[in-house]
Amino acid sequence: MRGIKRPARSGSCLLLAAALLVGCLSIARADNALPTLAPEQLQAFLDSRPEPTLVVVMASWCGPCVEELPRINTFSKKYRTKGIAVVGLSLDFNPAAMKRLLQNHPVDFPFYWVGEKGIKALNAINVPLFLLLRPGQKVERLQGAINNAQLQALFESLVPN
Repeated sequence: MRGIKRPARSGSCLLLAAALLVGCLSIARADNALPTLAPEQLQAFLDSRPEPTLVVVMASWCGPCVEELPRINTFSKKYRTKGIAVVGLSLDFNPAAMKRLLQNHPVDFPFYWVGEKGIKALNAINVPLFLLLRPGQKVERLQGAINNAQLQALFESLVPN
């Protein structure tokens, strides 16, 4: 067939195959993913908290984070009635890792994935990292593992007068 050009198959087919593969991976990944917060959304998200909030920044591979998660959840339930919110942020490279951890250690507060880009955005040198947010006030930060008394003091410091 002279005069009819056949499309270049190799490039087109590879692009189509890649697009289909990426689409399939995204669908499979979505089932294991946490809600995502992009680094450029973090500051607005933190600034928009209407109530005093303890933000817990952690990773599934962090031993102290895993140990503290059940205690944080217990305090979250106790202090919710006093107007304190808790939000978790995962720095894991893969959101499915934190999702698996939360399936084994369920919590009653929302968790978001910020990934490795969140490390720089949050200036997270160590995990766990605790951010104490009070509307209209400067953010307080505490990095590293804490004991039960310190955790309770964090929650108490957020209780409105």
